[in-house]
Amino acid sequence: EPGESGVVRTIFEVGNFSGTVDKLATIWIKGEPEENPSIRLTIRVVIPVLVELSPRTVQWEIGKNAQPQVIHITMHDDKPVKVLGVTSSSPSFRHALKTIEEGRKYDLEITPETPLQLGLGLYRVETDSPYARFKVVQCFATVRRAAAPAAPATPAGS
Repeated sequence: EPGESGVVRTIFEVGNFSGTVDKLATIWIKGEPEENPSIRLTIRVVIPVLVELSPRTVQWEIGKNAQPQVIHITMHDDKPVKVLGVTSSSPSFRHALKTIEEGRKYDLEITPETPLQLGLGLYRVETDSPYARFKVVQCFATVRRAAAPAAPATPAGS
């Protein structure tokens, strides 16, 4: 009845989402037409990132300087989370894991073997996190072609 209140319960599957995520919940009051919901609610959920990789991708251009690049691994859990190991999908890159602060901070240093050829590597970082979604996190390394230079702008009306 008008003026009454109630409770709406929703289940939100977080999947691989992290950070702030907005979801839409559509509500029909009994007797309302199916094609016209009574209320549309936006639900904002903040999903913590317990294992942060920054940046998620390191890249080089073909033929350019192939200096090592670092992906910083930071644990944001209340308890320490250790990196158990790192595996790569590609022999095109070398990597080394360095412990900065056990259970809190690590650096993954990646270097292309041959900076003159295209390459893509997927890295799987295994942790001892008690949460399934943070047991394995992924990052990438790539050697790519240089971006083509932008065409010069032409004056209007030419």
